[in-house]
Amino acid sequence: MNSMINASRLRNFAATLTTIATLGATFQASAVPQPQAAFPVCFGSFGFVASAGPFVDINGSPGLETIVPHRSVTIEADLDADFLAVAHTTYIVNYHDESGTLVWQRPGLGVSSNEVMTALPGFDLLSVGTNFMPPLQMIEFYTLGFVCEGVGVAEAGGNTYVVLSAGAAAAEGSADAGTDLSKIRIWVLNKDNGNVVFTHTLAGQPGRFMIPQSSGVLDIDGDGDDELVVVRSEYRPPAGGKERVFIHTEWINLVTGVSEGNTTVNYSISMDNQNNP
Repeated sequence: MNSMINASRLRNFAATLTTIATLGATFQASAVPQPQAAFPVCFGSFGFVASAGPFVDINGSPGLETIVPHRSVTIEADLDADFLAVAHTTYIVNYHDESGTLVWQRPGLGVSSNEVMTALPGFDLLSVGTNFMPPLQMIEFYTLGFVCEGVGVAEAGGNTYVVLSAGAAAAEGSADAGTDLSKIRIWVLNKDNGNVVFTHTLAGQPGRFMIPQSSGVLDIDGDGDDELVVVRSEYRPPAGGKERVFIHTEWINLVTGVSEGNTTVNYSISMDNQNNP
């Protein structure tokens, strides 16, 4: 029972950190010279889709159409009793016109997480349960545990595409000795029939942590085409009373998966809280 209570406390604390990170990400554009995503790869958290979707205008007619992802989830049995399990999530995407008439349907889009999802009897919610502790001052620049899901519309090569993202942002350990367990899949779909044009799979990298709230789909290089922009952080030891981090940004061709460029910037934060004892 104590183990279950501790796991619950960790999840509650993770939820608090995620809220802080989400709020902090709002101010990140002024802190680090990164353009804001046209839409981020993670629209929602803890299984909820943000209200930014699914209303779109891709046919040029008056009014808005809707793109609705229907989710089916299977959370595997927690055989090692660590309150974590792999989750398999599949989607059927429906595109409706302004009148609500179904235009096309795309089934069979699926992603399996790493062993990061909360696995408790009666807890029937898709939720990340790993424990990760980055420096509090730098929390918005690290991977935190939340479910990724959303739909949007992108432009590339003179064509319009429907984009669906799904998966999980997750890490465990600490920033200097932790592991990024994120796995996020982004499908680029033909707007006319829902056929899959390209599938991107983002995963953790050794020594780096994905920042999904800063990653997204936008025209980062101003060439008229939207790219998939992936932002990751790399821990640097504190120096001179400052917490430090590298911010790595890569932009990828949306419909070919070819890397088109990258950049690395240094970032640091110093804190003098005169309320501390």
